[in-house]
Amino acid sequence: MHAQDSHSKSDFIYRLFRDTSEDEINYIYQGQFSNSIVEQIMALAERNLEQTEESAKVKKRVYFIMIECLQNITRYQAEDAEQDEGQALFVLQMKRDKYHITTGNIIENGKVEPLREKLVKVNSLDDEQLKDYYREILTNGLLSEKGGAGLGLIEMARKSGNKLLFDFTPLNSTHSFFYYQAALHRESADPADKITPYSLKFVQEIHGKLSQANISMVLSTFFNQESLMSLMGILESQIRKAPQVKKKFFNILVEMLQNIIHHGASPAGKSNGRPGVFFVSEGPEVLELHSGNLVPASTRKALAGKLDLVNRSSLEELNELYNEKLFDFSSDQGKGAGLGILDMRIKSQQPLAYDLFNTDDTNHDFFTLRVDVKKN
Repeated sequence: MHAQDSHSKSDFIYRLFRDTSEDEINYIYQGQFSNSIVEQIMALAERNLEQTEESAKVKKRVYFIMIECLQNITRYQAEDAEQDEGQALFVLQMKRDKYHITTGNIIENGKVEPLREKLVKVNSLDDEQLKDYYREILTNGLLSEKGGAGLGLIEMARKSGNKLLFDFTPLNSTHSFFYYQAALHRESADPADKITPYSLKFVQEIHGKLSQANISMVLSTFFNQESLMSLMGILESQIRKAPQVKKKFFNILVEMLQNIIHHGASPAGKSNGRPGVFFVSEGPEVLELHSGNLVPASTRKALAGKLDLVNRSSLEELNELYNEKLFDFSSDQGKGAGLGILDMRIKSQQPLAYDLFNTDDTNHDFFTLRVDVKKN
């Protein structure tokens, strides 16, 4: 990868993190969807949700809407889309007084207008009318060929108490990208505070940037040890390479995520894990693993020094450094970040590309790391 391209993606990671860092909950996933991946996504999102101080009533509604939104992906997604095009999007945000749950997926153009008509009708009804419409569908057998798709839209409108936001972006003569968002107020919020279209436009802007950067899979969330297995389950379904490439990929992946969990920093008041971004981008010859997370500003010089040292060392020197570090019990940090950096450098046999960005918080810098895994 050219240095300019590497820095561009590092800058993208930082901007994505910066633009979403004020959210109390921020979970972004783009990639392939299957039943098992949906289960892992739900498990991760539920853990984040459970750690909030929200009422059980609101949590239950958020969880219901998440399930319906994810099921909408399988209900409406295009069955004939190419695998690389078949990526969908799921975003969970808690912005001050509201939860925003957004999904996006490719659909056939022939389904756009019937779906738009359903959504417009649902948005035109008040709560009592929605109840009547729900009963009408059940009584008259008006379910679609996809089962309860119409009922799901009605229930999400009722549970959220707000109008549903949606948009269709044409991709070509046969397909469009369908964005859908349900939002609901926190229990402490002012019900008069209206839901605005900006929240959906914000997600669309992020999705556009992901596409422009040729990112095949991204996770932006709070990373912790409890969520690691779910993260691994999601990522395992994405990588379809030769066994030796896949093994190396996951060995490095674990080190990168553990680096965020154990050595990343968290802003004051954020106790549900270490905020960070991880994504995979595929080049002609390599899989690129990218991560980004906060680090204490006081460690900037030492961290850069470690990375520069391993990048200029030969394989023989790296193995010597690894053995020295492995058996160094002279300090509590003997088996700390240094071993992880060495391990990633040795396994990839590629230089580790990194950047350190100044942030608005003088106590923290933002650290990005890229590790390449050769595909053959």
